[in-house]
Amino acid sequence: QAEDGIRDVERSRGLGDVYKRQEVEKRVRKVLPQWYKAKVVGPGEYRQLHAEGYIFVWGGRVDYVSENAVVSAVSRGGKIRQCAGRVDDIHDGTIEQLLLGGTVRCVAFDGRVDKVLGGVIEDVRHGGSVGVVGTSYMHQGVVYNVFGGKIGEVRGGVVLAVQPGVPNGPDSIVKKIDKEGTVITYTPLPDCRVLNDGVLIDRSERKGVIVSKSVDWKLRRQV
Repeated sequence: QAEDGIRDVERSRGLGDVYKRQEVEKRVRKVLPQWYKAKVVGPGEYRQLHAEGYIFVWGGRVDYVSENAVVSAVSRGGKIRQCAGRVDDIHDGTIEQLLLGGTVRCVAFDGRVDKVLGGVIEDVRHGGSVGVVGTSYMHQGVVYNVFGGKIGEVRGGVVLAVQPGVPNGPDSIVKKIDKEGTVITYTPLPDCRVLNDGVLIDRSERKGVIVSKSVDWKLRRQV
């Protein structure tokens, strides 16, 4: 069945799941009345999205978000397996693969993107995390800004700015730069490992620029 441009891949819900979805929709529409017609993928639902408009993945699972789809939020344990569309916000939710053409505006508050495969993330902040910033078909995955977020590995992708986190908040972390990945940082990264021709451009102390290309080299503060 098709519902306003949203095609279900697999639906097997009991009456309890129906009630849960209705409660989630009521909360969304109460807080955001201007988005009264927003579609909600709630607990127990499994869908594939091909629609434009406001879509919330709150506790449900989405197999694939197409190029024309716009997801306003992934939250409450919601999960997207593959995304080639736009996601505005991820908190307490997950995207497994951000594909070429996919865009995420903000990952924060226990939100996570497992792999960036040619897609773009604008901000990773306040406890958000990215597993791997990689490549797809010669296109680099890109993270524009890390502000109190965590990057596990930059594997051929690019991180354009790693900023210090807020006072008493989580630190900005990049654990590994590997396979021609590039990171520009404005804060010390004492535990970062640069491997296999990775590049680290360190501007954290404003004493010039350090560019490191080496094998099995652990960054220390040797400016």
